[in-house]
Amino acid sequence: MLGVLLEREGQLRNAKTMLVKALDLTEESGLRDIICHNLARIHYKLGDYESSVGCNKAISGEKDNFYAKVGLALASFKAGLYQESYNAYAEALNITLDNEQRSHVLAAMATIAYKFQGGDAAKTLLFQSCQLQPPSLQGVLALSVLGIKQSDPTLLKAALTEMDKPRPASAAEVKDDQLGDMVAMKALVLALQGHKNQARQMISKAIHKSPQIGSLWKTMAMHILTHDKDNSELIAAAAKCAQKSVRLASSSKAATALDTMTLVGLCLLNVDPDLAMKEALKTVHTYPDSLEAWALLVASTASRPQLKTRIISNAKSHFDNSPNETLKKWICAQ
Repeated sequence: MLGVLLEREGQLRNAKTMLVKALDLTEESGLRDIICHNLARIHYKLGDYESSVGCNKAISGEKDNFYAKVGLALASFKAGLYQESYNAYAEALNITLDNEQRSHVLAAMATIAYKFQGGDAAKTLLFQSCQLQPPSLQGVLALSVLGIKQSDPTLLKAALTEMDKPRPASAAEVKDDQLGDMVAMKALVLALQGHKNQARQMISKAIHKSPQIGSLWKTMAMHILTHDKDNSELIAAAAKCAQKSVRLASSSKAATALDTMTLVGLCLLNVDPDLAMKEALKTVHTYPDSLEAWALLVASTASRPQLKTRIISNAKSHFDNSPNETLKKWICAQ
């Protein structure tokens, strides 16, 4: 229990230590399975994908356990073991009879198929995913992305039409972040068609309809930052949208709150550097182990070389907390 509580607080390394101790203290098979499942998730979040694979395989009855198979597939994918991941998802597909779960699994298989078989194989799997009721929203979004990448208006239209269909009463409720993803996708399509102002208006309407959903405010901030980065007035408005999203973020979604707090600082970098540094400091104080937070602080001290050097030194001490090699290289290059 302590390990899970520490995980929810973002203390992943301490959580891992507690779960390993719990595993050493119990012999009961069912309890060990629960601990292994939780430990696999912690390893995954820490970027130790091979250990996550091992924990999922250690679950007794793993061959008939849907969630163990899905966990194994996801960790294998992150470890670059694409064929093993694909096979694990295929086995999970044969275990479950739930159409919604099957739709999610097919969407995940499509992601892997795209990497080593190409767009056509992915398209086939995504169509199979979308034909199940209710369809995986992630699958519908993936179909939209594929339509954009392949410049296929028919495919894109089919995906957007699927997004607008009412979901059956038996389906899982659309989560707030999923609604944000759908609105963001529709806005992206409009922006790519040259209608960025219309896209901004569409996001604004969604916010007025559901102002309590933080992901919509975040979508607006990201849209402005991407398509109107030279408009200082709009960028300032984007920062306010990101701040609103932070206030609405659930404490149980620390990663979402971190992303949004970082977005606030990014919006302010070219508008008010001093305020951007203040927001970056706030993010570092809230998430001291986050390399993303330290990277934002590094960026906000560009005009203060001596302070920047000290910040970079502190940031490097947190390299072990993040698997983000690109971000590490960027910090070292500053």
